[in-house]
Order: sequence, then structure tokens, then C-alpha cells
Amino acid sequence: MDFYRKAVALSPKLYPAYAGMGMNLMRVGDLKTGRAMLERAFAGDPYNVWAYNTLDLLDQMDTFTTGQSEHCIFRMAKEDQPVLLPMHPSSPRKRTRSWPRGMDSPPGPPAV
Repeated sequence: MDFYRKAVALSPKLYPAYAGMGMNLMRVGDLKTGRAMLERAFAGDPYNVWAYNTLDLLDQMDTFTTGQSEHCIFRMAKEDQPVLLPMHPSSPRKRTRSWPRGMDSPPGPPAV
């Protein structure tokens, strides 16, 4: 994130850096600030497909249902919940590892 912050500080019109920062903020769970960075990227460059597609996804995610298990945060469309929720690792019907092999535990709760 530091490189993106430096990039936009040095060149405030470097809109791909705003998009990259926005997507990475989303990856660490900061959807609000991530959306703001993506909106700034798209306002400066309306042809940036990464910003456009990610903002479109965020608009769809506003209607998603969210839940949290011991190991992760998950978001899904409300109509998919009856099918996907029973397959989730936290479900009593199926227990699986929700992090890569070789790791004792996940570095933080991943959002899926």
C-alpha cells in the first residue's frame, strides 16, 4: 500500500495507482476506503476497466448477505445462500481446511 500512496503523492493524476490501492484495500477488508479510491480512479479515467468492473462488483455486493465463521468472512447473493451456505467450511455438514496447506492458520480472516 505504501508504494501506491507514494505514487499518488508524487503524481496525483496517476489513476491506475488509485485503482490498485482500492483493490488492495478491498483485499484486506477495507471496502469503504477501497471504494473511494476506485471511484477516484474511475472519475479520472473512465476507461479504466479494472476500476469500472470492481465498482460494478461493489454495487452488486451492496445487496449481498454477509456472514462470518471461525476462519473467514463470506459474502454471497441472498438467493445463493440456501445452496452455498451448507457447503461453507463452517457448516456442520462438511468440515474442510479453509487455508492453504502448510500454514498452521490463516494470516487473517479471508473474505470469500
